[in-house]
Amino acid sequence: MHTYVISDLHIGAGALDDCDAGCEAALVAFVDHLTDSREEQVELVLNGDSFDFVQAEPWKRPDLEARTSDKVPLCFTEVISCEKAQAILDSHPKIFDSFARFVARAGAALTIMPGNHDADLFWPKVRGAFEQRLNGSIRARVRWHLEPQYIPPTAPQLWIEHGHQYDPVNSFFHPVPKPPVALWSEARPPILASEHGELRLLECIGTRFLIRFLNELDLRYPFVDNMKPFSRFLKIFWSSISNLRGGSVRAAMTALAFARYTTAEAIVAPSNLLSMDLENGSLPEMLKAIDRDSGYGLDVTLRKAGFDFRAPSLQAALQNTMRSNENAVRILEFSLEHLDLLDGLELGGRSLGIGREGRSAGDHNLSLLRGGGIDETAALRRGAEDVLTRFSGCVVMGHTHEAVDNPRYKNTGSWTRYWQMVAGDRIPSWPEMVARSDTLPLSPHYVLATSEPRSVSMHDFA
Repeated sequence: MHTYVISDLHIGAGALDDCDAGCEAALVAFVDHLTDSREEQVELVLNGDSFDFVQAEPWKRPDLEARTSDKVPLCFTEVISCEKAQAILDSHPKIFDSFARFVARAGAALTIMPGNHDADLFWPKVRGAFEQRLNGSIRARVRWHLEPQYIPPTAPQLWIEHGHQYDPVNSFFHPVPKPPVALWSEARPPILASEHGELRLLECIGTRFLIRFLNELDLRYPFVDNMKPFSRFLKIFWSSISNLRGGSVRAAMTALAFARYTTAEAIVAPSNLLSMDLENGSLPEMLKAIDRDSGYGLDVTLRKAGFDFRAPSLQAALQNTMRSNENAVRILEFSLEHLDLLDGLELGGRSLGIGREGRSAGDHNLSLLRGGGIDETAALRRGAEDVLTRFSGCVVMGHTHEAVDNPRYKNTGSWTRYWQMVAGDRIPSWPEMVARSDTLPLSPHYVLATSEPRSVSMHDFA
């Protein structure tokens, strides 16, 4: 038996779909290669984020979010997830034709595990829609594994896990019990009742940020979610402050919103914004700098929208007073709820601050928020190390989009395009990124485990 593992295909639908023609062609070629192989028994494991429900149509609608009675954020109902599933199926017929050919092959098995972008697979009707498309008459060859880890019966040397549960921004836990309870299994699915009694998916912090802020930004500035690690995206964004047009203040406020979600200690704690740790100073100082660099346009815009600064001006509201932090939270909250009002505001091109890395005040860089410095790759490595204290084989994960090929820990990376940045790289401006968007590399990897002889190896698929 040969077991192949891939992850993070991000097959989506609509304007935010990262599975472009090149990505689609590579995936179809890979699946067809497995279909035509001489191996008698082949299992293909899709290890999470195969389908991008969070960014698939519909992605901008007031009914996408709700809360439980104790204020835990929720997102899609089963009906909404089915709507998204159909959009995904309709958008990529070549991919699903290739999967259907594979499961029609004697000796084939397709095992699908959900990740943080396709938690919707916990809905029975969503799984049913995919099964029907992949040939309902042989649906026994399509296996859904809804547990956190998967150890294939014919490859007991493999521990397969998407890995998002080790990432505090994208993990699924019920935050109200102490300690929080993991909601990521068939017995405990990430599904809760809203305050109105309808069942919805639990909304992790990362999903909430995508729905509220990043999806809209991705539409305006393509590839913002293709920077890995994601914290590097913030650096690129700040380095481009002086070059963005007709949305730079909006971009700055959205990046601050990201800091809010990455520094939150719990999903239900808006006040945690008060503890946001900035390299360049406090949140009030950041907002004052954005206001000054927009020619005090932020003050004027918010005032026209009816915001009460409880002070003569935005600058005065954010002075070093007992209420400056409270006022900063109110200003950021109001701005994020009225992002469209900021589209006409541009920053003047001056640096918003001097970072701790010795950059000059004129290089248009703003230091990275410490809260945005979460290292997903390191978090998953630590998770793998913990597993390996009690498991003698090899751990395979995905989620980070960063390929890792160590003897006992492997990460299959992503089958979408992304720009991998490493420490010491020059940070490009956003116009440079857009100019080079067609050349964002596509470097798909897969893990192969064989039963005779028992082995695990990682490969590129060119």
